[in-house]
Parts: sequence; C-alpha cells; structure tokens
Amino acid sequence: MNATRIQSGPAGLAHMPPDTPALEVRDLTLTYPGGFKLDIAHFAVSKGAVMGIIGPNGAGKSTLMAVMMGLERNYSGTILRNGVPLSPRPSRGDSCWGSRKASWRLSRDSRRCMSAVFQSPLLLDDTVAGNLLTALSFKGIRGSAAHRETDKWLTYFGIPQLARHRARLLSGGEAQRVSLARAFAGSPELIFLDEPFSALDPPTRSALIGDLAEILTQTSITALLVTHSLDEMVMLCGQAAVMINGQIRQVGTPEEILSHPGSQEIASLVGMENLYEAEYHSGAKTFTLCSKQIPWPVLPASVSAQAPTVSATPGPTILAGFRPENALLLSPGQTLPWPGTSFSGMIKRITPGTSGYRLTISGELDMIVECGRHDYLQQRWLTDQSVQVAVPHHGWHVINTRD
Repeated sequence: MNATRIQSGPAGLAHMPPDTPALEVRDLTLTYPGGFKLDIAHFAVSKGAVMGIIGPNGAGKSTLMAVMMGLERNYSGTILRNGVPLSPRPSRGDSCWGSRKASWRLSRDSRRCMSAVFQSPLLLDDTVAGNLLTALSFKGIRGSAAHRETDKWLTYFGIPQLARHRARLLSGGEAQRVSLARAFAGSPELIFLDEPFSALDPPTRSALIGDLAEILTQTSITALLVTHSLDEMVMLCGQAAVMINGQIRQVGTPEEILSHPGSQEIASLVGMENLYEAEYHSGAKTFTLCSKQIPWPVLPASVSAQAPTVSATPGPTILAGFRPENALLLSPGQTLPWPGTSFSGMIKRITPGTSGYRLTISGELDMIVECGRHDYLQQRWLTDQSVQVAVPHHGWHVINTRD
C-alpha cells in the first residue's frame, strides 16, 4: 500500500458535536416468525472508530447490521446517524419526512454516505474501474473527479494494474480488493463490513487485512465489522461488541473481551478454555483454588463497570480462569519470572498448530496450555511427562456465577 497519507473524511460532519456517535441504536426490537428476537437496549459507534460485532452463528449480527444499513425496516426503536433519527416507516404526517419525495431524498442521501462489503464481492460485469465509476456516479461524483478517485483507491488497495480487467475474471482476493476499493471510493462516512474475508485463503486474507487496517487508520472512516474471527477483531477493531441470542452482552476493547469476558458464555466464545470453581475471600481479597490462595485480579475500569458485584459470602461463588496462552510451562529448575502460582500436572496430549502447540494437561488442574513453536522445540515436551505450569497473577480473570 502507498505510504502517502490518505486524505478523506466527510466535510459535512464538521458542525457536529465531537461526542455525537456516528451510529447509535436505542431500544431496538425486531421479532421474526419462529421466535428469534433482536433486543438491543443501546449500541453506539463513535466517529472514526472501527467497531467489531462478534458472536456465534445465529446471534443476530448480520440482522443488526441490516437494520443499521436500512435494509431491514420492520423494527421498533430508534436508529440515529450523526445524531439524526431515521424512521423505519416514513409517515406523511411527520414534518421531517413530509412527503414521499422528501422521504426518498433522505433515504438517497443516507445511502450515499455509507458503503458495504459482504462475503461475496458482488461486482458488476464490467471492468474494475467501471465498478468504481458506477458506484461514484451513484454518490454524485462524475467526470474527472471520479476518475481521480478511482485511480486513488485502486492504488491504495494495491490493484491499479487491474483497472481495465473484467471483474468476472478476477481471483477471489482480487475481487474482494476491488469490492473494498469501491466501498471506500468517495470517502463515505460509514462502511459496513459483513465477514468480508471469510471466503479467502489464509495468505490472501492476512495480506488484505493488513492493508485494510492501515487504510482504516489513515482515513479515520467509521467502520462496523461483523466477524466470527477473533484474529480479525484484534487486528482491525479498536472496540468490539459481543452478541449472543439477539442481545449485546459486552462492549470493550478486543483485549478486554479476550482477557476479561463478562460471563461463562462469553468466555467460551472467546477461547478462555480454563475455567474453575473457586472460593472467594472478601476480607483478604483473594480466591482459593487447589488450596492455593491467589490475589484478586485487577480489572480494567471499563470491565469493572460492567462486572457484577461478587458476594462477600465465602464459597464456590465465582469462576476463575485464564487463557491458554497466559500460562507458562516451566523448565526443570526454572523459577517463576513474575508473581504467580504454579500447578503440577502431566501432559496427556500434544496438538501441533501453525504457530505453536496446544498441550492438554491433567493434574492439580485440568488445563489447556499453548506453547510457542520455539519454546516447544527447545524443550521437546513429551506425552506423559510431569510438568509445572505457572499462571501469572495478572493473567487470571474472575466471573460471578450468582448473577
């Protein structure tokens, strides 16, 4: 990607208060035949932010995106773009809509300020440049300005050489780059990304995510990404929301969601595989696991605000857990490199992966530990080998099970 600073950003937003969200949802409900219900009390995306929505299949992620894009209108609640409410059903008596002509004008202008990229590129049977020029024409940009904009975005996505190629002859990765360039052309206020990398092979996906991350950083265009991939959430998003059964269950940075999930269900979704019942001791601000007292972890402020209050009554009222990559297999004679707690066990299974190994360990605690390829090749751990596993105090997370 060209290293030149990308100039973009809609000038029309300059008069808006800086804290007005680019997109906001209030008291949204939508029920489908069969019982699925979307129920979002509040959800907001700040200007210039890249917000991810992650959740299992059937959680309602794409449905929520369709509502926010105006593709699904059979809902109740309020959608605001830059602080302006958009009605799901225009009314002739509403002064904001006034007439069918006014209703169409607002809808047209709203569509002009946003773009979308889906799993399939959905390109026109035209040249690559023709796809961008058609999209720009829809946004009111024509002539030499449209050609300059087309050249600029094809260059930023690394495909200027494809300008005259027919879109139907492109590879999957090339076609998705064209789709992204088309979405960014004209510098929209808001871009919706609905699992745009799911059909790509790993090397193509990795390269495209890297380029997109750089472009999003430079343009400060607001983006909303729906994904199943934790990697995509971490690489692209500054904030993320976890969606389960039609509801937003947690909002925070990717690191907060991965390391401090708000419930056992979220912990399972984001890969916190090591969870155990533990005894909480309010006076000492510790919890006990395998007769070992472990200091209560310090949670980030944004997580603490969402976390339920833990009962002061001692007993198995909490779940304590850590991520597989937060544990360390100690070499013989090695001391803990940081304040932490060690547990003895035996390796029962070693599973190789692309970047390292997953070790299934049984002992004081049954656990999964991820070991980097370099560390594994140095130590050559074996099945049925006795080991000590250390978990740093800052690597623990706790979840209240009484709420």
